[in-house]
Amino acid sequence: MRLFILLLFCFQGDVYSKDDQTYCTEQPDSIMVDVGASVTIPCNFSYPKNGYPGEVRVYWRQAKGGRCGNNEIIYSHTEKRTKADYRGRISMEGNPELERTATIRIQMLKETDGPLFCCKISLYSYGQPKETWQNQHGTYIKFKGQFYVEQPDVVPAVIGEDISIPCALHNKLSDAIEEIIWRVGTSDLCNENDEFLIWNTENITQRVGRWRLQKSENIFLLHIESVKHSDIQQYCCEVKTKTGSDGRSSNHGTQLVIADFFSPDQNGPEFTVTQSENILANEGPSVIINCSYTVPPDRNLLWSGVFWRVGSPTGPYAYHPSDLMVHPSYRGRTQLSELADLQINGVQDSDATTYYCFVMLKFCIGTNKSNSVLKYGSGTQLNRNVKNLTSTDFTGQQTVILAAYFGIKIFLLVLSIILCAIYVKRK
Repeated sequence: MRLFILLLFCFQGDVYSKDDQTYCTEQPDSIMVDVGASVTIPCNFSYPKNGYPGEVRVYWRQAKGGRCGNNEIIYSHTEKRTKADYRGRISMEGNPELERTATIRIQMLKETDGPLFCCKISLYSYGQPKETWQNQHGTYIKFKGQFYVEQPDVVPAVIGEDISIPCALHNKLSDAIEEIIWRVGTSDLCNENDEFLIWNTENITQRVGRWRLQKSENIFLLHIESVKHSDIQQYCCEVKTKTGSDGRSSNHGTQLVIADFFSPDQNGPEFTVTQSENILANEGPSVIINCSYTVPPDRNLLWSGVFWRVGSPTGPYAYHPSDLMVHPSYRGRTQLSELADLQINGVQDSDATTYYCFVMLKFCIGTNKSNSVLKYGSGTQLNRNVKNLTSTDFTGQQTVILAAYFGIKIFLLVLSIILCAIYVKRK
């Protein structure tokens, strides 16, 4: 057993088992960027709460594809070593020891960079390495204009609802596609999961039980009817072209998470999501709908995510980190404010409905093993604000009414005089 864990003292109320192996890293599947721009690649990590070392060392690898493995290290924050190709372009964001983040920023991106970047963490004590682990799937940098596949990292769901998981093709005509293959399994790495559904020009409407495929332009949807706990898996999209030379696939696909479901590993960690009951908004400007949540203090939190749905807990998305999931009427008009508040820009009459805040917490429960919990609030009703008349408004309206009244009287008086004159003249 590792030395620094053996040396930990065990006290009542703060005891950590010798088998506590909560070493995890969390990275997004992919980030889309422009050549020449800058990119921030997040990496959150965790280790046992009582396993604080003397030093945390951060390393980043790059690879051309596949797994992170033992590919070359391009950046060492602690040892201040940077591969020649990245010197002056790569830097650390945040404090690894205080914030448990290994996030980096790369400037002036080149098409030869990456495209796969993986973070590696090492714990040191008295100058000696005690524990080392790294992300398995890494983050792909996808350049605009290139052919690539896009999937949302997470799809939140409520038990029993019908859901759709999109797989979008960018910069490739759909008639150049030969097959769309969906892989389903529990592994974070897509290539370790099994093929389940295959779409081609002959079986575009293929159905397998509660699952079916649908094509909409360059988006290939996987529909799952009445989701169950057994559907909590990873869903990965792979694209094969007719030439066979430039196929694309997701690296770790889409994670399906169901609200209020706890696995045996989690023992039901408790947290709450709180929303206000009602809110008023004027038409035109933006409005912010509040949402707050608590985090269990005794859990090794790795990542948190926020999503907003409209009308009901199973309604369309007003906000999702992936635009693929956002309803067209909200796309480009919503964003997160602070940690979890929803900001709607350009408020419209149709926005007067109920909004539900979903919060997902991901906990590290083993070496590169995590589990997620999803909860949602009771909903906030957005109402249009009917402007009350002020005394100034009322005085102004009185003036208008009086002016109109006297104007009509004068008009009628003049008209009477003219008619009388005409009558006298005829006499």
